[in-house]
Amino acid sequence: MKRLSLEITASARRDLDCLHDYVARAAGVDVARRFVRSLGHHLSRLANSGAPGTNQDTLRPGLRLVMHGPYKLFFEQTNEALRLLRVIHGARNVSPDELEGAAG
Repeated sequence: MKRLSLEITASARRDLDCLHDYVARAAGVDVARRFVRSLGHHLSRLANSGAPGTNQDTLRPGLRLVMHGPYKLFFEQTNEALRLLRVIHGARNVSPDELEGAAG
């Protein structure tokens, strides 16, 4: 199976920055770094697995979801790339509006 490249959208980068800052305040910088690093390893494994996660077409056509701890990783897959669109806490209900514009 071909390894997909990993693309992180600007929206997902903002989510990751906010997540890092939140965990750093709540549990310390080292814990935040470990969590973000583990999330990065998880994304790398996903890029190798091809079509992972569950279909979320009701929110957006082609959207897929994988959980990482309490966080929802929303992404789409092309023939060449796995594109991370958003990282949102699992307790939140997500609307299609929150995913609009996340492709860039």
